[in-house]
Amino acid sequence: MGLLNALSNNRRKLTGRSGNGGTGISGYLIFRYIVFGALPILFILQFYYIPSSFNSAVSVEPVDQQHEVKPSPHISVSETATVMGMATGYGTGVFKGFVGSLRRSGFKGNIILGVSPEINLESRAFLSSRNVTMKTIKTTPCTYKIERDSCAKEYPDIKLRWSRFPLIRDWLQECEACTGPVLITDVRDTFFQDDPFGAGAPIVEGLQVFEENPIQTTMHWLIDVPVKACKGISIDKPMLCSGSTIGTRDAMIKYLERMYEEMKAWISEPKCRMFKGNGDDQSIHNYLYYTGQFPYATAILPRSGIVNTVGVDGAKILKAHNKYWQSKGKAPDQIEKKKFSGAEGENWLGKVDFLQYELTDSEGFFVNADGSRSRMVHQYDRFGDRIYEWLKKQTFFVDTKPGQHD
Repeated sequence: MGLLNALSNNRRKLTGRSGNGGTGISGYLIFRYIVFGALPILFILQFYYIPSSFNSAVSVEPVDQQHEVKPSPHISVSETATVMGMATGYGTGVFKGFVGSLRRSGFKGNIILGVSPEINLESRAFLSSRNVTMKTIKTTPCTYKIERDSCAKEYPDIKLRWSRFPLIRDWLQECEACTGPVLITDVRDTFFQDDPFGAGAPIVEGLQVFEENPIQTTMHWLIDVPVKACKGISIDKPMLCSGSTIGTRDAMIKYLERMYEEMKAWISEPKCRMFKGNGDDQSIHNYLYYTGQFPYATAILPRSGIVNTVGVDGAKILKAHNKYWQSKGKAPDQIEKKKFSGAEGENWLGKVDFLQYELTDSEGFFVNADGSRSRMVHQYDRFGDRIYEWLKKQTFFVDTKPGQHD
């Protein structure tokens, strides 16, 4: 009725009629055109407009939203998309694997990487040839000396490895061309098998956080120990990887801001800032999601979205492989040369006895649960030497053509 009342009021204005009468023929015709033209469209749109699936919990009780994402078969947003990450202390080989595979996948969007002031000339030249925007990370003494003396110049109040969150936020806000979806990811252990935002890629709405293998939960010490010590709670939910997150520009900025706010809160409390070593950003990431503080976020089921995080499987498979050959009396250098038991032809991994699914196809590419090739593979290094031997043979990974990224 609110819509009809509004239209009725507009009709009075357009026709010049009021409670006292009056006429306006041309205005009345315009009114009829608007009303009778718009109503069918409004009727159709009510069936087609479906709000994004967001984590709408506002309490501090753990939330549980798991979704597969729907592909968009004909739409590519690659040219307006942005891929961002921290890449300090790496050599040219890492950049060729990450940036090279991304550009050779067909990705034409923005790539923004944080690099160290000491980046070598070869790496700088390579990144420039692939249209990568490099942001030099400068350091300053830390406000809280926990792990090291140096922190990011702009954010001395948080750990250096945490600073990627506010820094990437700043870079994203500065980038006028970064209007499409955004991927922030680890660089060293990531490669691309297809354009992450090309035709057929899942639609990006709100924020997407990615679950690891179902056997890995937040009861793992990496999450449980810091969260219990800092917040006094335990959460038993699927583990979310903080190394890869995707979202719209607005959702990503909100996420990065909220992460930074929470990091400042943790660092100001001795019981929260005591943890050393990598990983406590993942503690914060999981804590915030599962207490409903990312109301615009959706957890993507393993092997169903743009990102395929394979680290848990990789570590488990490599451990079983090594244990088997150790039981046969093989030395470590001999084990390194042994193929996985299921390897056949180009498939360096093959079928794994204790898995109910196959991680790779007949050519060795990682696949999603539906059998399609994963667009992005994260934590591939957990498989050890075997995957590197396969990658060296792949033209998409060995980027040797300067300036070509079509």
